Amino acid sequence: MKRKLLQISVLIIIIFCFTMFQGGFVSWFILFSVSPFLLYALVVLLWRDRIVSVEREITPMQVTAGDDMDVYVYVRRKTFFPFAYMTLHEQMNNKNVGMYRENHSATVKIGGFSRNFMWHYTLKDLPRGEYRYMTTTLQGSDFLGFATNRFSSNQTETILVYPKMEAIIFQPIQATYESGIANTPRSAVKDATMAVGVRDYEQGDRLSWIHWKSFAKSQELRTKEFEERQSEAVSIVLDTRYSIGFEQTVSLAASLAKTFFEAQGELAFSTVSNPSELIRVHYQQHFDHVMRQLAIVQPADYGDVRASNAKGFATTIFITPHLTKEDLQAFSRFHSQVICLVIGEPGKAMHMANVKVHYVTGSFNQVLREVSRQ
Repeated sequence: MKRKLLQISVLIIIIFCFTMFQGGFVSWFILFSVSPFLLYALVVLLWRDRIVSVEREITPMQVTAGDDMDVYVYVRRKTFFPFAYMTLHEQMNNKNVGMYRENHSATVKIGGFSRNFMWHYTLKDLPRGEYRYMTTTLQGSDFLGFATNRFSSNQTETILVYPKMEAIIFQPIQATYESGIANTPRSAVKDATMAVGVRDYEQGDRLSWIHWKSFAKSQELRTKEFEERQSEAVSIVLDTRYSIGFEQTVSLAASLAKTFFEAQGELAFSTVSNPSELIRVHYQQHFDHVMRQLAIVQPADYGDVRASNAKGFATTIFITPHLTKEDLQAFSRFHSQVICLVIGEPGKAMHMANVKVHYVTGSFNQVLREVSRQ
């Protein structure tokens, strides 16, 4: 700031001395033409304004990959002090967001005496991911750009862009048990005759599961925990190892998760890179958690199918862009049937006991019907 102040002061003195020594109409015209702008720059440099509030409105709030999103930024200042123009800079966790902005010029606003400013810009064709606003910086400037007044707001906001989903026609998957083969249109996970513990009550728990003795002592609702038999729910395992076609695998996983949750009311989800985190979906909030994971998941350099916790389900669906012989050998040790959905054109035929391999090309709409016909 001191350097800028010195530069402007020296420039004013130089122009004044030039006019006094040179004289004439041209010299005095230059002095009276330039001096107001330099004096204004001096005031801007010394002025300290305050931002009352910075509010951001995003529409729509829930978007999927490839959608457009409108962002409105509303700024309220404390004073009417005029700036020649103001600029808006928003720092985000993803530096490539600027590539998707439709109108870059919307970051500049002519100042005037207004206390309220509104910026609008559009983000087009956003890819899947998490976008987090970190810092909003407003910068007021004079006409010539000699002096600037900077304000920062640390208001944070997170946007999730969910994977693109396709409608899949539901078809119950045939599962093999010790007692034979059966279709499982809906599952029964718990053995309600064998209580093994209690847990906190969750919305949707049955009235018959409430542990009344615990409620009488603590006045807090607790629910009985039952012994779990082999779940008849479908388990979806996403291959997160880096490979071409990763986005398509995420899209297929999201489409299948939505289909099974709407049709059966439950499923399980895990990834190869984090096999210990198995999400059991029974309620809407569980499903929302799965969708959030699918929005933020990124390819990893590691992953081991053998460490998967998705072994206690009637059917495991493994979604991958590249199936290896090692994967098939690992799945052959599962006690339930495994369906491998491979994104891409059919390659070398691979067979393994208890494992189905189906190649997915084009639309996902008929994928469950095609698997059932195999």
